[in-house]
This record gives sequence, structure tokens and C-alpha cells, in this order.
Amino acid sequence: MIRDDANQRAAVQLARQVLRDFNRQKKREAKAKQRQQEKAVGKRAAGQRQPRLKGPAYLNFIRRQPCCVCGKAAPSQAAHIRSGYPEAGWRPTGMAEKPSDHRTLPLCSWCHLDGPEAQHKGNESAFWRRHEIYPPSLCASFRRQFEGDEA
Repeated sequence: MIRDDANQRAAVQLARQVLRDFNRQKKREAKAKQRQQEKAVGKRAAGQRQPRLKGPAYLNFIRRQPCCVCGKAAPSQAAHIRSGYPEAGWRPTGMAEKPSDHRTLPLCSWCHLDGPEAQHKGNESAFWRRHEIYPPSLCASFRRQFEGDEA
């Protein structure tokens, strides 16, 4: 009787080990398949967080421009645009995510942070609509100007 219990325990342990190995192999295969799909597409799935592109020289250029809302002379602050504009290929960024540096516009401190209707004091999309500014096209215009200055 004691032998049967020992044999049963050994059989159960062996079955558990086989099941663990099987599950590990399935996970490895799923991860490999996902990596292969990402490689084939060449980018992450839509809606996933993308790596932030940094451009310190571009930010310095933006800070030397006058405020695009009130026209106050430089220096300005580089205001990152978090709002999404799907028609321009811009997805909204999350709270813990900062957009790439090419999505910045020059704002004085009053328009950016300090004023009662500043960019960061309310709905960002409403802020840009209120000032009749379409950020993707204005950002593109600043980018072209920056690239022209570099040449």
C-alpha cells in the first residue's frame, strides 16, 4: 500500500513537470510568433506606445521663436502637443508619456502654463481651437523652417 502511494505521488509529480514544460514551450512559441509578426510589420501594433523621438537642437530652435498664440518675443517654452490628430497621423499620448519633440510649438510661459486659459490648464484641443491653430500644420511649418536653417 505504501508503495502504491509513493508511485502515485511520483506519477503526479511527473505529470505536473510535463505540463509545466509544455506550457513553457507554448509561451516561447507565442512570443517568437509575436516577434516575427512585429518584424514583418516593421512597427508596433497600432495604439501601443511608440519610442519618443528627441531633438535637442530642434527644441532650442523652437525656444528662440516668438509665442505662436500671443506673439510675445522669445524666449519661449517648447510646448509638447499631447492631443491626437488622427488625420495627421498623430495619436494622443497618455499621461505618463511625452510626445516626440517634433510635436512642439513655441508658447510664452503665460500661454503655456501660467495664464488662466493656458495650454496645461484645461482641454488642450479646445485651447488650440480657441486660438484657431491647427498644431500638425504649424508644427510642420516650424520643422521645414528648422531644416532650412540647418542647410
